[in-house]
Amino acid sequence: MNKAGTKFSKLDRFLLSSNGSNHIPDAKVMVLDRKWSDHSPILLHLRKDDYGPIPFKFFKSWLQRPNFDDVIVSGLTEFNNVKLHTKLKLLKNHIKSWAAHTRVTEKTRLSTVMELIAEIDCKLDSGSAM
Repeated sequence: MNKAGTKFSKLDRFLLSSNGSNHIPDAKVMVLDRKWSDHSPILLHLRKDDYGPIPFKFFKSWLQRPNFDDVIVSGLTEFNNVKLHTKLKLLKNHIKSWAAHTRVTEKTRLSTVMELIAEIDCKLDSGSAM
């Protein structure tokens, strides 16, 4: 940029081959603040932060589900002759599979309800609903 701020030039860039971008899909580009120069430095960030496995989350709303108690009881009786630490780890996996199944069921149910609402809206718009 010139001193008057009226003219810009495209000097602040870098080149990366398409093959290179395929090998580093998590690359990030940041334009840094212009402090002591008339150019904006560009930072190519290639580091991937890995914080390990995602922690297990337990939602209080699960306790209000009608079949959640059955999941816990069946999980605890299934892993009866195991140390407590191993039993809790196996129970966590049991709960995770139940939660995934419940999530799929709820999405299916939601899509069915949305389709019914769309049908009702169409009937209301056409005037054939009674």
